Amino acid sequence: KATPKAVKALGEALLEDEFWGTQAEIAKVLGSLKSESALEWLLKATSVKSTKARTAVARALGQFFKNDKAFEALTKLLEDQESYFVVSAAANSIGKTQHDDAFEILSKFLKNCPSSWHDIIEIGCLQGLAATEKEEVIDIAKQYLKLGTSDWIRRNIPGILATLGKRYKKDHPEIRSILENSILDKSYRVQQFSISATSKYEDASLIPALSKLAERAAE
Repeated sequence: KATPKAVKALGEALLEDEFWGTQAEIAKVLGSLKSESALEWLLKATSVKSTKARTAVARALGQFFKNDKAFEALTKLLEDQESYFVVSAAANSIGKTQHDDAFEILSKFLKNCPSSWHDIIEIGCLQGLAATEKEEVIDIAKQYLKLGTSDWIRRNIPGILATLGKRYKKDHPEIRSILENSILDKSYRVQQFSISATSKYEDASLIPALSKLAERAAE
């Protein structure tokens, strides 16, 4: 457990160090502490100059479960105008806090999500929604697996559905067939991410689809 003196030293370094890499590592450490004093320093750091450091701060704030202060700060970071990465990390972390208002905020944000490099903001928002562990996210995620959606987004959906599908397997057996189809998807990126997703879903009935993909690769 970090002493108050140690936390203060870390907090001051987070605000004052000139190298973003050092700031990012400090933010990660402060987030892992999950203490009120660590949170206060992270809140002060939401406006540090480096966008890479702010991204790390946004990620660290996701460690504060159902915390109103962290949630409010992350919501403000959704408005960051300098970096797609800051906004994406903030959206993801909002979900991880599992704050009572997280699902509502992210659902609204997703509907008017700004365009971004490789759709990183939408991906962060979808991952944040998944982190809320709400059953309603399943139907939202399904819509983003349809052909015509950016592959950068589509490749992330199998993992989201696998995680939520395992949690709600009894009420959503259709996710197994969705994963079977995504394993054999036309997109190589979707295939690769779907393979990883099967380990999250943990269902032996997906083995035939994996075997079929392996046979195709060997041809």
